[in-house]
Amino acid sequence: MCYQITHTCLPPINSGLVFDTFRDCTLTGYKKSHDMILGLPPEKVKNYQTIIKFWCNPKSPTLKKGEDI
Repeated sequence: MCYQITHTCLPPINSGLVFDTFRDCTLTGYKKSHDMILGLPPEKVKNYQTIIKFWCNPKSPTLKKGEDI
């Protein structure tokens, strides 16, 4: 969560979720962001210009012992 008015962000939260596709990740991120903004008092969103940032990072493949990249 970031506040544009002060140019600050809270530390990121790792959801721990793993998605099959980048699309699934982004859709979930936007849905959760939407829900977070709806849960805040409208005046806080207005006064602090609150935004939600999220990332969809690829999960590194796990190699089994003896496997090549």
